[in-house]
Amino acid sequence: MYLKRFYDEKLAQASYLVGCAATGEALVVDANRDVEQYIGEAEAQGLRITHVTETHIHADYVSGSRELAARTGARLYLSDEGGPEWRYAFAEEAGAVLLKDGDRFMVGNVRVEAVHTPGHTPEHLMFVVTDTAAADRPIGVFTGDLVFVGDVGRPDLLERAAGRAGTAVAGARALFRSLRRFAELPDYVQVWPAHGAGSACGKALGGVPQSTVGYERRFNWAFSIEDEEEFVRQVLEGQPEPPRYFAEMKRINRDGPPLLGGFRRPARLPAGRVTGLVDARALVVDTRPAREFAAGHVPGTISIPLNRSFTTWMGSLVPYDRPIHLIVDDARCPHCIDEAVRDLAMIGLDRVEGYLGADAIARTVTVARDYVRDARALGAARTVAVATQAVREARNREAFVRALAEATGLALRVLSGEEEARLTFLGATTGLTPAVNRGSAQAAKPPTAEPTVGSQSVAVVDVGGGSTEIVTGLPGRSPTFAVSLPLGVVRHSERYLAHDPPRASELEALVADARTRLAGALAAPAATSTQPAASPDDGAARGVPAVGAAIAVAGTATSLAAIDQRLDPYDPARVHGYTMSLARARELTRWLAELPLAERRKVPGLHPDRAVTIVAGGVLLTETLSALAVERFTVSEHDLLHGIAHALAPESGATTVEFAETASAPRGAGL
Repeated sequence: MYLKRFYDEKLAQASYLVGCAATGEALVVDANRDVEQYIGEAEAQGLRITHVTETHIHADYVSGSRELAARTGARLYLSDEGGPEWRYAFAEEAGAVLLKDGDRFMVGNVRVEAVHTPGHTPEHLMFVVTDTAAADRPIGVFTGDLVFVGDVGRPDLLERAAGRAGTAVAGARALFRSLRRFAELPDYVQVWPAHGAGSACGKALGGVPQSTVGYERRFNWAFSIEDEEEFVRQVLEGQPEPPRYFAEMKRINRDGPPLLGGFRRPARLPAGRVTGLVDARALVVDTRPAREFAAGHVPGTISIPLNRSFTTWMGSLVPYDRPIHLIVDDARCPHCIDEAVRDLAMIGLDRVEGYLGADAIARTVTVARDYVRDARALGAARTVAVATQAVREARNREAFVRALAEATGLALRVLSGEEEARLTFLGATTGLTPAVNRGSAQAAKPPTAEPTVGSQSVAVVDVGGGSTEIVTGLPGRSPTFAVSLPLGVVRHSERYLAHDPPRASELEALVADARTRLAGALAAPAATSTQPAASPDDGAARGVPAVGAAIAVAGTATSLAAIDQRLDPYDPARVHGYTMSLARARELTRWLAELPLAERRKVPGLHPDRAVTIVAGGVLLTETLSALAVERFTVSEHDLLHGIAHALAPESGATTVEFAETASAPRGAGL
């Protein structure tokens, strides 16, 4: 006979594989949902799992018996004791063999006898095992939650966890009688319990993995009490408070645990998604150690560290009817997300819909520190740190500002939406002549010279990850209109484009949102306008001066320019100044939207990392240009960074922004 014990430290739960080497048959007792461990061990020993059973309807974890039987084709053996209220509801559907007191079944040459031992639960069985190939007397007993090393199962869970009033005392009396049956076994019989130290299924469980009937009869406190009333008093006294999720486990295990088909790693979400999740009142659980959470976290998230108490706290605090998102430090611990998903599945929390890395601040600070080092090595006269929309909206903004200051010594300047728009305008319009906004018949081509724009009003459109900036004005002068809208390629890809490729209904919803926001922002003069808006021409927005030319900056525009020219590799010199019609941009966007993500990643001119967001970006860019009544636009490689550089250079004569260079210096304000 082959015997293998499996022990889950966090659940303090034991399960067993029993095999007959002669026939290759095997039995698993009290399986949890990690069924691969049993299948793998059986295969390694040349066994096949043919029988699956459990001692009772568990309250502290979701049983894996049904899953294991379904995966292996094994016959399921379940208790038929305890009355109709505590019979397995799924037994008939699963084709289970129902066991009564005294029933036996063979696993090869191994005989298993079911003994009804109520007390911990009404349907509880213990299994007496005899290796008939070697002996005619039992070798051991699977006691489940009847007898542990140094303790016995608690009889009050039905009352305290499941709310069955009056069952605790009745259970204690039944347990007293069941222990008498256990004590009739020979002293040499080994005891294989279902739990160890730390389990809430008893009050004083020992840490030794197994014992014998004789040892427990002599040294287990429960067998020293001969009086039933005294036993009832003592067994109910001092029992720990059961975790809140125990009642849910009873229901799931009685009615039938859903089949998992294995543990699945959820999608890793962009770091910026956390703000939207918290704002939507989603459950976001931060699994980092408590000290790291205390040092800095996103307000609105819950701290439940991934340690030995993780399952207990999750089961007690997290509702079972809501999806869960996790924050996991996968840079430090790549396997932690898989561990967390497994732990949660063990207690039936299966709705883990995504996870976020905990290292976003650390990664960004590391990159910033490297940039500062390189800038100083190149002899830069000034080095400043600037942040935009992502940090503007971040709930852990102050933690990031502190971390950056500690790592680089720089005071981070978080630009307002207006400042970002104006600096982008400065960078995009300096030294570039956009195509005049008249028709789209001319072939797209880069400019051959850079004359001045003259009296044309220029619109600069910057479609970013979380926001879109629109600025109009004359190059070299202060903008006359500037607005920042919550239209972003990352934000709107996550919000609307759930399928691959996107569905027509998703694209329609994205377009509708963009048009609504653009109409609201452009229909009236923006608060940042410095002069009255011009009259609308050919449907142009009433709050924006008539646009004579348009410049598009940032990744969506440069990607479309590169795709249109099939640039592989990417050539910024051929992208900068490239002119494209609005109709062509719409055509490219529609084509990209029809491609699956895997195919979009292969498109010449499109960086694979932008394939996820290029569809939303194309929609937002073309809708913005359409709202401005623009038929042609010029693509610029120069944007916010160039605007900041011009603002920092006194000789440029540009409108300047004040920046503090060290964390201790006062921060500049305004344009």
